[in-house]
Parts: sequence; C-alpha cells; structure tokens
Amino acid sequence: MPEPSFIKTSKTVSQTLADLRQLFARWEIEDWEPIPVEKGPGYNVRYFRNKTWTEISSYFQPTKAMNLRVCYQVIDNMFRWEARGVGG
Repeated sequence: MPEPSFIKTSKTVSQTLADLRQLFARWEIEDWEPIPVEKGPGYNVRYFRNKTWTEISSYFQPTKAMNLRVCYQVIDNMFRWEARGVGG
C-alpha cells in the first residue's frame, strides 16, 4: 500500500460542514449527515440520492478537519464529473 498523501487545507470542521451544506443544497440533496469516527481522526459523510445512500470515508489524514475536507473534495468532484457526463 502506498504512503498516505496528506492534503493541505486551513479549513476547520465547521467551515467544511458549511461548504457541504452549500454543495448539497446546489444538488438539491436534503438527506445527508457527517459522521465523525468515535476514536481517531476519521470522518464519514453519507447522503441519500436517487433512492440510494452513498457513503464517503476518509481515515488517513491526521486530523478530523482534514479527513472531512477529503470527503468534501471527493463528493464535489463526483458531482462535477457527473455534470460532465462521467458515470460509473
């Protein structure tokens, strides 16, 4: 397994939660929840869309803020790719 790659961000958990609220509002997604891992810095974000729950998780970053930001970046990119016609 390759070494984890750490992101560079100054965003706090609160700031990323606000960004997630805006992102999901743009995509008209009302059902979503951030789930911090009880022990350790990991974070999960799950959302309900097209009759399916999707969960994105990040555990390798050293802080909760960084792991939550990774989840945000993944979800943002997934929606961006979908808008460009990329599916999976």
